[in-house]
Amino acid sequence: STWLRDYLYIPLGGSRVSTGITYRNLFITFGLGGLWHGAAWTFFVWGMLHGAYLSIERLIRGHHFERKKNFLIDTLQVVLTFHLVCLSWVFFRAESFGDAWAMLIQIGDVAGFYQPEEFGLFKVQNWAIGFWLPLLVLVLTRFHKVDKSMRSYPLIVAVLMLSIMLMLISLITGGANEFIYFQF
Repeated sequence: STWLRDYLYIPLGGSRVSTGITYRNLFITFGLGGLWHGAAWTFFVWGMLHGAYLSIERLIRGHHFERKKNFLIDTLQVVLTFHLVCLSWVFFRAESFGDAWAMLIQIGDVAGFYQPEEFGLFKVQNWAIGFWLPLLVLVLTRFHKVDKSMRSYPLIVAVLMLSIMLMLISLITGGANEFIYFQF
């Protein structure tokens, strides 16, 4: 939120201070951003994970990191970011740490994916969303306008990408979800 940036992160010094203070500012801002969504430790952890992700990214890249564009590296970064953000959303949606832990264990249970009796739509749906969605987002966001980007591909590729997107949308919207802030 720009409010958190303008009224919390920047007054704390933002990134124009020492590296350690910058990391502290990120953690404070995102921790309070988590609590902004709800007064529970799971929301706080959600915010702190985002603060940690940004701190790690700053640590790896440094302040003046430049490299040539590389499609493979860009793709891996998008896929990694997507999965880390999804991981943090487990804490956002969980009622308790016990619920979050149970969800994380189920996410990590790849053995169940290969068992024929478990090879139902739900497992396929998770795999499809986890693999294709980040890849499609990467391809489509490399261009400013989706309409123009679709015209730049051969017809068969554009049809295939749109078909996969429609399939993912139908899988994602399969069940009705309660509005998350309804409880407030």
